[in-house]
Amino acid sequence: MSSNQTRRKKKKKKEKKIEISLYINGVAYKHGKNCTFCEKSRAIYYCPECEDFYCEPCDVTAHSHKKRKNHVRSTLSLYDIPEAAVICTHAVVFFYHLRRLQRMAREKIKRYFDTDTLCHYYYNTVYGTTSWRKPYCLRQEELFPFLDPESAACRMQGLYRMRKARHRTIGEILNQFQKIFDRRTGRFYFAYIGAGTLIRRQSWYPPLLLSRRGYFGTIPLVYTNDVAALVIQRKWRAVLIRQFLKAVVRDTYDRQWDPVRGQWKYVNLDDGSELHYKPLCLRGDHWDPKEIPEWSVYEVCVFFRRLGYRDYVKDLKTFKVDGRTLLLLDTQDYANINITDKIHIRKIQVEIDRLWPPWKRESINSLHLIRRAKLKRQGELEAAVLTIQRVYRGHLGRIDAQNAREVIRVLAEKRMFNREIEDSAVWWLQTVATQNHETYKPPRQPVGTVAPPPEYKLPPLKTFGRKRTHLSCDGWGRFDSRDGWQPMREDFNDQHITNQFTQRLQRTGYDRRRAEQRETMKFLQVKKREVSQDDLW
Repeated sequence: MSSNQTRRKKKKKKEKKIEISLYINGVAYKHGKNCTFCEKSRAIYYCPECEDFYCEPCDVTAHSHKKRKNHVRSTLSLYDIPEAAVICTHAVVFFYHLRRLQRMAREKIKRYFDTDTLCHYYYNTVYGTTSWRKPYCLRQEELFPFLDPESAACRMQGLYRMRKARHRTIGEILNQFQKIFDRRTGRFYFAYIGAGTLIRRQSWYPPLLLSRRGYFGTIPLVYTNDVAALVIQRKWRAVLIRQFLKAVVRDTYDRQWDPVRGQWKYVNLDDGSELHYKPLCLRGDHWDPKEIPEWSVYEVCVFFRRLGYRDYVKDLKTFKVDGRTLLLLDTQDYANINITDKIHIRKIQVEIDRLWPPWKRESINSLHLIRRAKLKRQGELEAAVLTIQRVYRGHLGRIDAQNAREVIRVLAEKRMFNREIEDSAVWWLQTVATQNHETYKPPRQPVGTVAPPPEYKLPPLKTFGRKRTHLSCDGWGRFDSRDGWQPMREDFNDQHITNQFTQRLQRTGYDRRRAEQRETMKFLQVKKREVSQDDLW
């Protein structure tokens, strides 16, 4: 672009004049314009359909007709151009400073939620004050916009995915890094064992993600002899430090009884301050470790283990012997809790006298006597229970032996009975063959096998008679002279005492044995009758 064209454009811009005027619906007018009809009064309204300016009386007159009744008029401004300019300038300045104050309020005031009242409160970080009312400069706006459901869901999804990604990354770090002890410097360094090439193989500092608070897990430590020795040293030093602190606390404080509160109080011997609770360094330990009356059952068991009497721990737990009870035990009480060795009892008493001298012990009151009587009663009950168990086990053993002998006898009789039946059957077959002038030959069996006994089948036993319900070869039923055999219904369930007694006899095998004996007797009688007839012939 040439310089002449540039000069012409600049000249045209200078020639242009900015005209400031009042407009209404795109029509320019001057402030204080008179009414178009009467031309006397100042116009107040402008009708875009009529394209005229009206004062109030002329507007009523002109638009009273039904054709102009629905015209929409606009109200003219009451301010001229200078006044309107001042108002606009003030408005711009006001809104500028309002936005600036709102921005400063959002930077220096925080909003928090109170779970008790379920309301938000505002905290001023500059002055440290709180208020239930939001800053006035915010007007109808909020300090921070509340989330709508969609934005809240998106933010929750993003946070959850970020958490999963962080956990997955930490898992990969724990799998691909090792913590190794350097003997030369006495420090731990972190070695990378993964396949990546962009990560340093060794570093004195852990990965950045593990340096943040709240991460789970630690990088696995490579245990060597040096690391094991270091861990043991740390543990032992921690034990020694804890013991030293407890000793310092016991030397610094003095325990005194407070009769007003009815509790122990701990007075600092250096500054005279008082504590109404045990110093936290002692935790669950007693103020005096040798104070046997304060021992629990577990601590009494530890005391016996240290003396080398581990076998008595189970009885101590059974009888619930605590420190106060241990001080009141005598020789008979030791016997009640199954401690009968006199040497062991003497050693225990000597050790108790060394830790807690007799002059410190309390007098035997009714509570102590009740506890000792309870121990004695419990020991007697345990001895009685053991005696009853021993007698009952002997009784059960004798019954089992008697039952075993009876079973052996019954099986022997059954075998002998079966053998007699087999011999009688063979004898009968041989007798028949002799009458027919034949020789009885048993069937040939393969070599190495035993010939099976002859097959025979006994008729069913009728338990209750002919015309009553009984068990026959057709099952349970009864015989009717008119209709013949009538079987019992399948859904019949007789709970009569006779039926129950019969079922019990069947379960024990009583009816079966009697049936076998009866059939055997019938079989022998038949054989004898046939033999006698043969003799007659």
